[in-house]
Amino acid sequence: MPRHATSRQRPRRRPDASASTRRGLSRFTRAALILGTLLAIAALWAAAHWLPEPAANLRLRADAAAREGRWLDALQLWAQVNASPLADAFSWRAEARAALALGRAAHAERALDQACRLDPANPEPWLIRLERLRMLGRPFEAMALGQAAVRAVPPSARQPILRAWTLAILADPPDDLARATLARWIAADPNDLDALAALDRRYAEYPQASDPPRADRIARLQNALLQNPSHLPTREALAITLAETGQPQLGRSILNDWPPSQRNALYDRLDGRWALDYENNPAHAVDALRRALAALPTDRRSRYRLARALQATGLTDAARAEAQLLARLYETLEPVRLTQRLDNALADNPIPPHTARDLAHLCRSVGLDQLASLWDELAQQPHNPTSASSPQNPTTPTPPHASTPWLVPNPPMA
Repeated sequence: MPRHATSRQRPRRRPDASASTRRGLSRFTRAALILGTLLAIAALWAAAHWLPEPAANLRLRADAAAREGRWLDALQLWAQVNASPLADAFSWRAEARAALALGRAAHAERALDQACRLDPANPEPWLIRLERLRMLGRPFEAMALGQAAVRAVPPSARQPILRAWTLAILADPPDDLARATLARWIAADPNDLDALAALDRRYAEYPQASDPPRADRIARLQNALLQNPSHLPTREALAITLAETGQPQLGRSILNDWPPSQRNALYDRLDGRWALDYENNPAHAVDALRRALAALPTDRRSRYRLARALQATGLTDAARAEAQLLARLYETLEPVRLTQRLDNALADNPIPPHTARDLAHLCRSVGLDQLASLWDELAQQPHNPTSASSPQNPTTPTPPHASTPWLVPNPPMA
């Protein structure tokens, strides 16, 4: 018989565990590399689209946009810078410049306020804020702001501050210039309550046939005040408009709702007017108007009403004295004569000592004693014809009849 093959079956070869592990690791490594690459690409894309750009880069881009006159881009970029830890006085001034170039005066005011806080010795932001208040017709606030500015700015740099402060108190801008400027600000920013209130007040005090209907103005002011009850210029404009339209009782209700903590000289002026003209209470008017005039001695309307109130209360001698002061105010501040005088006085830069003394006399003659003393101090400083024209202080308000540099599309800023 044939011999049956009984060869032993060889056992199957067990797979090499180390090789399998190596293959697994190789697949895992490739997957990890692919995933890492995808994550890196995603991170780069997110950095370009979602993550904030470094503030240093934003400053460079903002500065370039401003140099090229791309003011909207500059405004947006400087606003981003100022929302970062790298915000400083320069970046706030730059944001204000872009806002002014676009006619957004309220936005600029907020930026300038920050610039004044961070670098109070720099006169530039103070100058522009004073000129804005002059255009808004808010001399009470200009008095306070001028006082803050001269405290902050060193004496050697005060001359442009005194110029702007003097103009803001004494020189009301021409009505056509003020209206055009306010209209431009409102067109650029329809929510600029300061400009809206100032224009409505001009409609009431200096009416023209082309002005909007009174009913429309009252409705707009009432709506604005309902939404912003603490905005005093709107409250003032509404009260005056109601009085001019024969509704003083409604105007008194607006005054009664004046926030008690904000009843300042502006409120006293209106309160005295209502007490005298509509409520037959001259004694109350005397007290209120005297407080208003203590804050702003050049307020001719309040002085006129004070003379009448004193006469009505039987204080004839005091009434006569106020009438004499009023006559002096009208003579000194007569617009044509005052414009010529200020044009001549403020034409030189820097202002020579004899001109500073004349401005001190002008201010003292109308009751602005603090401003007069500051002009006297300036007259005693050494006269340096080149100091005030240095690049560090390029912006100074121009005479009252002219448009100021910062109202043009590309205002200079330090």
